[in-house]
Amino acid sequence: MVQKIITAHHPRLIKDQYEIWYREDPENYLLDIFRQYNPSSLWVLTDDKVAALVYPKIKELLPIHELIILPEGESSKSLQSVEYIASALATGAADRNAVMLMLGGGMICDIGAYAASCWKRGIRYILVPTSLLAQLDASVGGKTAINLSNQKNMLGLFSLPDLVVIDPLFLSTLDEREFKSGFAEALKHGLIADDTYWEIISTTPWKEMEWEYIIYRSLLIKTEIVNKDMEERWIRKTLNFGHTIGHAMESLSLERGFDIRHGEAIAFGMIVESALSVEACGLPIEDFKTIARRISDYKFPILPPEEESKDREKFFAFIKNDKKNEGNAIKFSLLSKIGKCVYDIEIGWDRIWPITRSIWIQAWEESKS
Repeated sequence: MVQKIITAHHPRLIKDQYEIWYREDPENYLLDIFRQYNPSSLWVLTDDKVAALVYPKIKELLPIHELIILPEGESSKSLQSVEYIASALATGAADRNAVMLMLGGGMICDIGAYAASCWKRGIRYILVPTSLLAQLDASVGGKTAINLSNQKNMLGLFSLPDLVVIDPLFLSTLDEREFKSGFAEALKHGLIADDTYWEIISTTPWKEMEWEYIIYRSLLIKTEIVNKDMEERWIRKTLNFGHTIGHAMESLSLERGFDIRHGEAIAFGMIVESALSVEACGLPIEDFKTIARRISDYKFPILPPEEESKDREKFFAFIKNDKKNEGNAIKFSLLSKIGKCVYDIEIGWDRIWPITRSIWIQAWEESKS
């Protein structure tokens, strides 16, 4: 039998660029946005906290729209919430010319972009991040995702927004804990890509932080990396520094009902992965000590450890399902020096767990003092 091969060639179906608007005036841009987009319907997705604190500030600046509200917190980043969003869109007869606007933090940006990208195979969406973490990291790069059974970001796709609008004015509603959670990602940007940036922000007294500079510099770092590697084939993997351990800690905290924010878990992950970097990538021990001390000084919350064997079993279950792994190999992005990150570094569980446990216990003891 003769094999027949048909070659299908298609132009790229998704847009390949979008703009990030930074430091705009809400009263001047929101109505203009939707005059340009001319959507058949407009949908605003937010959570109950942002709906109370931020939404009233821009409600009157938006054209007629429908509001979808999710409960605040990482537990809302689920299939059930996607179904809830889709049901609202279906009830409102949202067609393919509809536009969704995500008003909120990283959770809302993630799940909203995922739902919009799936609804009728994709509708346009705009991200208006209101948390520090979302403004300097989560809203940029086209990653969308939801959690599955407390496992972080297991279902997702790459999908670009039509626009990202970043305005530091929205940060006025955040408490210090939310600022610190987002700040952890800024520290990560410095550690992986810019030692001068790390030195500046990790030594500046908290009350003297220049947030507009921090947001802008982090945006430039992440955008430069993503522009080179949209689909995370190589250099974008460096943005995962701190996230293999951090996501496992975050997932375990979700499972046990402990209130920990994404950035807080990543802060722990960066300390552990800096320690792993000493042995695996030659990070100078003094650099590790500096990283650990400066991150610890922010006193991020830590999940209370339980029986060692129980913690080990649960932690390993989350680590082995990390999306960066290949087969049975556990892959990390680690530091060779401050400001330089390497990726696809394989480390065995027999080295991962003792270091993780030691730092975990130490962090817990320090949190009680």
